[in-house]
Amino acid sequence: MTSSAQHFLRTPLSHMLSARLLCGFHRIQSPHIAILRSISTTLDTNEAAGAAQIVLQSTEDVQVSEAEAGLSEIHVDVSDMQGGLTERVVKETGRESTMETDIVGKRKRIKRGKPQILESPVETLCKIMHSGPWSPRLQTKMWKAAPTLSHNTVMGVLGKAKTSKLAIRFFRWAERNGFKHDSWTYFKMLEIFGRAKKICAARTLLFQMPEKGVQMRDDVFNSLIKSYGKSGIAMESVKMFKTMREMGVKPTVLTYNNFFFALIRSGRTDMAKRYYNKMSEDGLKPDVFTFNILIRGFCLKGKFGSAQRFLNDMISSGISPTVVTYNTLLDGFCRAGKLDDALNVVNEMKEKDISPDVVTYTTLIKGFCNDNSVDKALEYFKEMVSKGVSADEITYITLVPCLCEAKRLKEAQRLLNDMVQRDMKPSASMFHALISGQCETGNLKGAVETFDHMSQLSVLADYATYNVLIIGLFKRGRFDKSIKILDDLLQKGVLPDPEKVSSEFIAYGPMLKHLCEKGKTQKSEELFRKLLKRGDPDSSIFENIILGHCQEGTPEAGFELLKIMVRKSLAASADIYNGLIESYLQKGQPPEARSVLDKMIESGHLPSASLFRAVIESLFSDGRFQTASRVMKTMLEKDVKENLDLMPMILGVLLDRGHMEEVLDRLNLMFEKDCIPDFNKQIDELCKNGKSSTAQRLLVFVMFKKCNISTATYDTAINALCSDGKLDDAVHLLRGIVKKGGPLNLSCYDTLVSSLKEKGKTEDAKYVRRVTGKSGAGKS
Repeated sequence: MTSSAQHFLRTPLSHMLSARLLCGFHRIQSPHIAILRSISTTLDTNEAAGAAQIVLQSTEDVQVSEAEAGLSEIHVDVSDMQGGLTERVVKETGRESTMETDIVGKRKRIKRGKPQILESPVETLCKIMHSGPWSPRLQTKMWKAAPTLSHNTVMGVLGKAKTSKLAIRFFRWAERNGFKHDSWTYFKMLEIFGRAKKICAARTLLFQMPEKGVQMRDDVFNSLIKSYGKSGIAMESVKMFKTMREMGVKPTVLTYNNFFFALIRSGRTDMAKRYYNKMSEDGLKPDVFTFNILIRGFCLKGKFGSAQRFLNDMISSGISPTVVTYNTLLDGFCRAGKLDDALNVVNEMKEKDISPDVVTYTTLIKGFCNDNSVDKALEYFKEMVSKGVSADEITYITLVPCLCEAKRLKEAQRLLNDMVQRDMKPSASMFHALISGQCETGNLKGAVETFDHMSQLSVLADYATYNVLIIGLFKRGRFDKSIKILDDLLQKGVLPDPEKVSSEFIAYGPMLKHLCEKGKTQKSEELFRKLLKRGDPDSSIFENIILGHCQEGTPEAGFELLKIMVRKSLAASADIYNGLIESYLQKGQPPEARSVLDKMIESGHLPSASLFRAVIESLFSDGRFQTASRVMKTMLEKDVKENLDLMPMILGVLLDRGHMEEVLDRLNLMFEKDCIPDFNKQIDELCKNGKSSTAQRLLVFVMFKKCNISTATYDTAINALCSDGKLDDAVHLLRGIVKKGGPLNLSCYDTLVSSLKEKGKTEDAKYVRRVTGKSGAGKS
C-alpha cells in the first residue's frame, strides 16, 4: 500500500470504510488519493463517505471481492452528493457522478435522498428467514441473497435465529448448500438447543459430529453436560461425561465444574465427592469455582463437615477462599438456622482481611429474620451502612417484610422511603407486607396511602395485596372504598393465587353476599368468576350470587351459574331453584321457568304445589297448553295433588285442539291418583267464556268416567250450546246423557226442542221429545 493510502487511513473518513476494503488501494492512482484526502478534511463524515464512494468506484481497475479482501461482510455508508460537491468530484475525476459501480462491477443509478446503508449478509438472511414460514420458496430467496456462505455469516445467523427450530433448519440448509460445518458452528447449535432445553436434539447433533468429520472438542461436551445439569437430568450428565472419555476427549477443569454443578443441582453430593477424587487421575487441579460449587452443594444438603473439609482442601491447595466462598458457607449455616456458626464465618472473614460485602450482610439479615430476631437483623443492617456497604434491593426486600411481620411498621415505612430516595423500586411483596400490617393494626388510612403510593411508583399490585386491603376495609365498614378498590382489581384483571383460592372464597364470602344484597350482583359475580378460575368454592357463595341475580331480574345469569354448579357436582338448594323459577315467571318467561323446574326435579328436589301451579298457569296464559299439560302430568306423577283447579281448563283446550289421546292419558292418570277435581265449576266457567263446545267435549269425557256431574252443569252446558247455535253438539251431549242414564228432566230440553224446530231439524226434535217427554212449546 502506498504512503498516500496509509495517510488516508489515518483520516476520519477511515471510520466510514472498512480497512480491508482499502486493501485494493495500491491500484488507485495518486490523483484519486489526493481527492479523497481533500474530501476528508473539508466535508462532514456523511458527505465525505458518499464522495469517497464515487471516487473509488470511478476507478476502472478496482475489483474487490470476498476472496481478495478476505471479508464476508462489508458495510459502506453511502451519502448523496449535493450541489457543488457533485460538480467538484466530476471535474477532478472526469466521471459522471450520477452513476456508481458496485463491488461486483454492476452499474446502477444512485438514488437521491437519505444516505443508504447496505445490509450485511447476516441481516439479509435473517430478514428473509423471519419473513414467513419455512418453505422451498423462502429457501430459494435465501440462496439468491447469499449463494455462498462464510463462517462468520453462518455463526451470525445462528446467533440471531428467533427459535431453536429455525436455527437448526438454517443449520441444515447451509450444509445442503455446500457449507461445511466445523466444531464452532456445532458448538453454537448445541448452545442454542441447551438454552431451549431441547437436550435430546442436542445429544443427537453431538453424535453426528464424527460422522461429518468434525473434530470433537471438550467445550462441545461441556455445553451438553451443563444443559443436562440445568434441566435437572443428572444421570444423563454422567453418561455424557463417560461418553466423552470413550470418544477420546479429555475432560478439563471446566468440564468437571459443569459436571459437579449437574450433580449438586440434583442433590447427588456423594457422587460428586467420588468424581472429585478422580480429578487428580486426569492430571487436573480444582480451581476456586470447583470448590465453591462443591461447598455450596454440601451446605445445601446440611453436610457442613464435608463442606468444611473442602474449604480446608482449598486452602491447602494454595487457593485463597474468596468472599463468594465464605458467602456460600454463610448461606448454608443461615438456611440451617446455625446462626452462631454463621457469625464465626463472618469473624473468620474479618480476620483474613476479606471485607463482607452486601451479599454477606443480606444473608445474615435474612438468617436473623427467619429466626424472628428482628433486632439482630437491624443491628447488622446498621453495621453494613456504617461500613459503607450500600444495601441493594434484595437487602430491603428481606428486611422490610420482617419488620412488618413484627408490627414495626414505622421502621418498615422508613426503609421503604429510603429505598425510593435511592432510586430503587420497591417490590410488590414489600408493599403487600406493609399494607397487610397496616390493615391488621387498624391503620386503614395508612394502608390506603401506601396503596396509592404503590400506584404512583408504577408497582403493579398483585391479587394478595388487593385482597388484604379490600377485606380490611370491608370488615371495618368502609364499603364504598372497598368497592372502589374492587373495581380497580376487576378492571385490571388481576387473578388470585391457585394455592390460596380456597381461603380467598372464605374471606370474600361476606363481601360477595353484601354486594348482592346491595343490588350489585354483577360486580359480585365478576370477582367470583376470577376466584372460580383458580379453584372451587362451596355452594353457599353460588347461592348468594344466584339469588342476587333473581332479585335483580337477571335469572338467566343465575341459571348459567347453576349450570356451573352442576358441572362441578355441587348440590344446589331448593331455594336456588325456587328463586330462579319465580324470577323467570316475573319476567314473563314461562319456558325458562319450566326448564329450571325440570332441573329441580332431576336434582332430587320436589317443587311445591303452589310452584307447580304458578308454572302451569304461566304456560297456559302464554298459550303453551301442551307444555302446561306435561307439567301437570309431572305434578301428578310426583303425587302433588293440591292446586289442580287449572286441570279441567287445560284438558278442555286440548280437546278443542284435537289432542284426544293426551286428554285421555291425563284423565286416566287423575283417576289413578284419585285426585278428581270439581269439573262442575270448570264446565260452568267454560260456558260463561263462550267455550261451549269445549265444555261439551269435556263433559262427555268425564261423564263416561262416572264423575259426579250436577244437574245444573248439564243444564248450563246444553243451554250454552243452544245459545251458540251448536245444536248438533247439544244433541250429541243428550245422547250421551241418555246412554249413561243421566237426568232427563232438565229445563234446557224445552229450549233444545224449540231451537231444533226453528232450524228445521225435526228428526232431532222428535228424538229429544221422545227421550225427555218435552214438547218445546215454551219457546215460540
